[in-house]
Amino acid sequence: MANALPYKTDGEIAGVAKTQRNDILAENPDLAVSHFYHRWTALWDEIINGDSKTLGHVEDFFWRIEFQARGSPHVHMMLWIKDAPECSGLSEGPLPKVLRAFIELKVSTNISPAMAELDMSSLRHPCTFPTPVATPGDQYFDAHVQSLARVAQVHECTAFCSDTKRRTACRFGFPQELQHESVVQTVFRHNKTKMVISTQRNHPRVNAYNPSILGCWEGNMYIQCLVDACGAAVYTASYVCKQEKNKNSSRTLYKLSKNASSLSVKQQSRKVMIRVLNPREVSMQEALWNRSDRPLCRSSREVLTVPALLLQLKNPGERDED
Repeated sequence: MANALPYKTDGEIAGVAKTQRNDILAENPDLAVSHFYHRWTALWDEIINGDSKTLGHVEDFFWRIEFQARGSPHVHMMLWIKDAPECSGLSEGPLPKVLRAFIELKVSTNISPAMAELDMSSLRHPCTFPTPVATPGDQYFDAHVQSLARVAQVHECTAFCSDTKRRTACRFGFPQELQHESVVQTVFRHNKTKMVISTQRNHPRVNAYNPSILGCWEGNMYIQCLVDACGAAVYTASYVCKQEKNKNSSRTLYKLSKNASSLSVKQQSRKVMIRVLNPREVSMQEALWNRSDRPLCRSSREVLTVPALLLQLKNPGERDED
C-alpha cells in the first residue's frame, strides 16, 4: 500500500477505507502481484522450510497458485511431513495419543475467550501493524495471532454458503460442534459423507489454522490433516487442480474429435488449445504473473503417502469462501 501511495504517511495509509483499498488494488495489479509473490516466497522459504520448520520437515509437496474471478491469487498446497505418525485404519472416536499430539501441535481451532466476542469492525486489521518477532509462546506474538484468528479465521455465512435454492445449511459445515478433545468423526459436507479429524475446538466458527503460519502470513488460511491416499488423490484432482467454471472439457474434446481423422496430431492439438483457451477470462494479476514467468505450481516428486497436510492461504482481507 505504501508503494501505491508514496506521498501519504503511515497514519494516512492506515486510515484509508476498505473500498478505497480495493480500488487502489485494482489500479495497481503489478504491485499486488509482486507483493503477493514476495510474501509467498518468503513464507515458503523462511517459515515452512526455514530453520524452525513450523510444520515439521517437508518431505514431499505440491502447491498451486490459483486466481479466482475477483482476480487475486491464493495458494493451495499439500505437504507430506517426514516421520508423521501412522493414521491408516482409524475408526470413529478419540485419536491415538501420538497422532493427537502431532495434529494439535500443527492445527488449531481455538480462539482466545477475550477475542471471541470482541467487535473488530471499528478496529484496524492486525496486518496493518508491524509483525512481532515470530516466536510462539511470546505474549506479543500470541496476542497478534489471536487478533488475526478473530479477524481472518472466524467464518461468517453468506449467500455463497448456500449456493442452491434447496440448500439451507452452510455447505462448509458451520457452525461446528465444540470439541473437548481431538476425535475422528463422520461428517456430511459438500454433498458427501466422509471421515475427518476434528481437532479440539472452543469456537463454533473458527477455520482451522496453524498459529505460527497465521502470525506471519496475516491472512485467511485453512489447514487440515488428510488421512488416506485416496483422499489425497481426489483432493488433488478435483480441488487443487479443478477445472475452471463454465468449462466442459469432455464435451469440447468429443466435438473436436468427430472431424479430426484427417488432421495430424499437431493440427489436432492446436485446434484443441485454441478452442479451450480462446474463451478463457484472465485477470490482470494472472496475466502479469504469467508474463513474469513465475511458476503457477510446483511439486517435489510423485509420491502419495499419508498423512498429508492440506494448506490454503489467501491474501489479508479476503474471506474464507472458495
